[in-house]
Amino acid sequence: MLKRLTQLEYSSPAHTGSFNYDTQAPNAGTLSLTGFNDTGESSTDYLTSDSTFGITVSGNETTNGTITKIEAWDGSAWQEVTSPQSIDLSGVDGEYRYRSNVADIAGNISTSSELVVTLDDTPPTIQSNGISVSGGEPRWDIQVISIRHR
Repeated sequence: MLKRLTQLEYSSPAHTGSFNYDTQAPNAGTLSLTGFNDTGESSTDYLTSDSTFGITVSGNETTNGTITKIEAWDGSAWQEVTSPQSIDLSGVDGEYRYRSNVADIAGNISTSSELVVTLDDTPPTIQSNGISVSGGEPRWDIQVISIRHR
């Protein structure tokens, strides 16, 4: 209850009011890839030779004043991804980490789980033992080679 006094110390009628104190973090949602070709051993291991794709967020809070940002780990700090719909890793092999941050108008922030994409765009190499000669006849030394592309 609030009460206001005038300069003459007369009181005015009492006024009541309420406010909401928001401490609830917004839902950060889930990251998913678009235009992504998973070329790893399974279709869900995020191992690929495809260096171009997009990232979207779904299930995140979208109420008035809520801001959603997608970020990428650059090896030392999280940086905002300015064009998440068209990511180009330029064929640089390695592990790439992404997350979303959602902030509401009260300043509460939540962070999604990380999505890790591993780019392996380097083809495997095969080394041969060459040709050996036995009794004047050329012959190949044959070895069984197992190749796995990651």
